Amino acid sequence: MTERNTDSARNWAAIVLAAGSGTRMSSQLPKVLHQVSGAPIISHVFDSLNQVDINKVILVTNPENNNALSQIDPEISCVIQNTPLGTGNAVSVAYENASSFENTIIINGDLPLITRKTIQNLITKHSESNSTLTLVSAVVDNPQGYGRIKKENDIVTEIVEQKELSEENEKLTDINVGIYAVKTQWLNKALLLLEPHDNEEYFITDIVNLATQQKIPINTYELKKSNEAQQVNNRVELALAENIMQNRIREQIMLGGTTIIDPASTFIDKNVLVGQDTILEPGVHLTGMTKIGTGCRIGPNAHIANSEIGNNVKITTSTIEMSVIGNNVSIGPYCHLREGSKISDEVSLGNYVEIKQSTIGKNTKIGHFTYIGDSIVGERVNIGAGTITANYDGDEKHQTVIGDGSFIGVNSVLIAPVNVGAKSRTGAGTVVTKDVPPDSLVVGIPGRIRSGKGE
Repeated sequence: MTERNTDSARNWAAIVLAAGSGTRMSSQLPKVLHQVSGAPIISHVFDSLNQVDINKVILVTNPENNNALSQIDPEISCVIQNTPLGTGNAVSVAYENASSFENTIIINGDLPLITRKTIQNLITKHSESNSTLTLVSAVVDNPQGYGRIKKENDIVTEIVEQKELSEENEKLTDINVGIYAVKTQWLNKALLLLEPHDNEEYFITDIVNLATQQKIPINTYELKKSNEAQQVNNRVELALAENIMQNRIREQIMLGGTTIIDPASTFIDKNVLVGQDTILEPGVHLTGMTKIGTGCRIGPNAHIANSEIGNNVKITTSTIEMSVIGNNVSIGPYCHLREGSKISDEVSLGNYVEIKQSTIGKNTKIGHFTYIGDSIVGERVNIGAGTITANYDGDEKHQTVIGDGSFIGVNSVLIAPVNVGAKSRTGAGTVVTKDVPPDSLVVGIPGRIRSGKGE
């Protein structure tokens, strides 16, 4: 992470704990790499930390997951916990990397819903009160799976982990979210005093008990929205986190001026941008780095991934992948735009059109049941229904070029590599195997030039 020069930044490091085995996910993929709304769980945590004044972020991984996790953000410092001896030991492994900073945030890596605002509020409360230890708490309806916060006269005295809860402590509703702000020098001393539990693990939660023993006041910051505390330990909790994140994303987009007709059936990844006065019909999926302009109508049941859509575009029940679409374009229903498609302004694509690695010029119309692959199509071209650019010869892909103002008749087959000159025409069912000069008419199988005028 690039070092910031503000005073507050020089005071803070963050340790992200992601060395757990995640066995309850029943997956070969590391737990924190499972995705919530189009991004790995751990990325959501990094994003919230990167948006506040933290100078250095340290990620604690295990030997098996280190390579995968270290690639998420190249500016994050990674350390490896070689032996799984608990969260207290994980923080000890990372401590040297944080030791030069006045304060340290410790945060579990399986908290994708924690927001920048919560991290900033924690920093502010810890700093303004000059606390030694501040922890994030929440009150939830179902505290199962969380450590509980014990208090005496509203003062925090202890955190009891779920696996060590007594029947009496099971009734506690204040949970430990898994985020702490702590003075770094005191943290070092506390880590040295941690003792192993019956399972031989060291718990970072025991620093709360140590602070109580040393009569150090413990501050708490209670989450304003308790659903931020949703952790992810299994597939059920992953689905819960996804649902909460989707509600958050949809609400933000609607408040920004987009109409979502049926939010419950509309799914939008976290990095998607949607312009004002665009309407999303039921069943729409917007994924990856998709950007949609203003005044569009998308859906129903459209899937757009990693694509850029211009203004006043209508896309009906179609799939768009890694493509760029201009303004005032009409697509579908049932079109498929594959990677590398570039659609210029004022283009119209009919039913069941497939386009791949092709550029379509302005004001061009492409009829139904048509495949355009590895092609450059000019402006004001009309391509009839059933047309195919046969781009693959069994070994290599080849390019088709169709000049401006051309008219390609229904059921034409253009066998690449081939160049159809400007303002040329093909008759219905023509198979074009050779280049066509401008202003020509081609008919037959194979196609033969029948006229010097395409008009």
